[in-house]
Amino acid sequence: MMESQLDNAEGRALKRRCDEIEGGGSEQDKDAESARLQKSLERAQTKANYFEMIQRNEKWEYPLNIPTVDEIIESGVLGEIIEASGYNEEDGAEEKYAERRHTFLVYLRDLTVDLRRGKLINHISIDNFLVIGGVEVEISGVTWGEETLPFWQQFADALVDHKFVIDYHEGKEFYLTFDSIGLPGAVLDILGDALQQTHFHKLQFAWNNQEYWGRSNFDFVVKCIQSNPRLNRFHWSSNPFGGTSEIERLYTAINSHPSLRSMVLGDCVHYNDASLSDILRKLKSKTLEALFLFQNALSNFGPTDMSDFLAANPALKMLSIDSTPINDEDVACIAYALEQNTSLRLLSVVGVTPKLDDLYSTIFSDYSMNAVHTSNHYCYIRTSDSSGSPFDMFNRYKCPIFNMRKKIFYLLSERHRSWDNAHCFDSEGIGIKHLPNILALLKPYAEHHLSDAMDIEPYTEYYLANGGREDIEVEPLSIAYEIMRSWRMPELYNLSYKLDASD
Repeated sequence: MMESQLDNAEGRALKRRCDEIEGGGSEQDKDAESARLQKSLERAQTKANYFEMIQRNEKWEYPLNIPTVDEIIESGVLGEIIEASGYNEEDGAEEKYAERRHTFLVYLRDLTVDLRRGKLINHISIDNFLVIGGVEVEISGVTWGEETLPFWQQFADALVDHKFVIDYHEGKEFYLTFDSIGLPGAVLDILGDALQQTHFHKLQFAWNNQEYWGRSNFDFVVKCIQSNPRLNRFHWSSNPFGGTSEIERLYTAINSHPSLRSMVLGDCVHYNDASLSDILRKLKSKTLEALFLFQNALSNFGPTDMSDFLAANPALKMLSIDSTPINDEDVACIAYALEQNTSLRLLSVVGVTPKLDDLYSTIFSDYSMNAVHTSNHYCYIRTSDSSGSPFDMFNRYKCPIFNMRKKIFYLLSERHRSWDNAHCFDSEGIGIKHLPNILALLKPYAEHHLSDAMDIEPYTEYYLANGGREDIEVEPLSIAYEIMRSWRMPELYNLSYKLDASD
């Protein structure tokens, strides 16, 4: 693009160097030097494009006139809006909506001008509350008819120019958000053309008036993902899908994307659209690290669907199924999957209705020391937005070894309350030869217990609510004293006598 722009000192020097490497040196050296120079040429072209855009738009003026509040009212375009809202002219609804539309068009104009002039804007956010002059202004209820399309077209053209800003500021991330603002199909068509050229790192669409989202408009979403290799986060919530065929198209775009790391699909799968098993079977991404499926009508998946899903998405670290109507069988399937998985680090199940005993047993099976050792020490399970859940106690460290140590010391502490460690060691077949190791590990394991490195209040609330004692802290020396007093004392004396005799 615009090769003549490189006809400067930097460009001519790079081109001369490209010609020079054609002779002399090994093929490997030539390839490495050629690749380095090619990158330099591309960077020089990016800079040239950026400064050309700045120069071209230096004196650019917005070509459209913003209608006043009175002009918007006189045009009669708000009649259907007022009628649908249940208000009448005596309530001042018409003037209110006219003021909001005027405010938004002024905001869109100013944003368009800033983008045209090359202003560095990392996060372009258009929602129902706009910050104008440091003041938050509400524009809820504003809709867009054909008379507003020229303003959206100017904004889209400015987004195309913003591409040069994004490319020039290499290393920075750029976001585009449309939240709680209606986007009819005609507006999406305009924006879609621009977003296929200008590649943001994050795109977010939420609460964009579901009546505007038909299957034809789903092309917009798929194209935004497929055309943008830079995209690493995509947010789609409260914009219902029209059926499973659309979901499959989305899977294809996600599965083949080279850099997508975070995906939000919240409140978009309604009853009869798809089941959770459909999603789990078809989503197979090598890059996806976080997946949010909150508030969807998702349930009824097979016994291995979750474990197969986690295996097919090896990079996944976080999964949210908050406020999703899963059942007891689904919980059992999730628990089975976590028994096999060591990559998932956070599972959020806030607002689900079934009992989560199976999940608790998976991360902390306390019927024996071996069971604790083989529990899942990787995944923290979030069950509530507030403290007090028993799940808050475990797997909050990033290091699974620390999580395991805390659980083992917790089990020893609980047994110590009833002076039961020695009896449990016997029943679990732990021999006397392990005593030195047990005593030696008590202190370092205690360092990862709840009371030393984490806030104790959530656990205290839960423990007291379930009839427990307030003094939950147990010193490692107390456990050592219990074991030495009560565990196979005759055998210990006998072992000591034999050792003395052998000396």
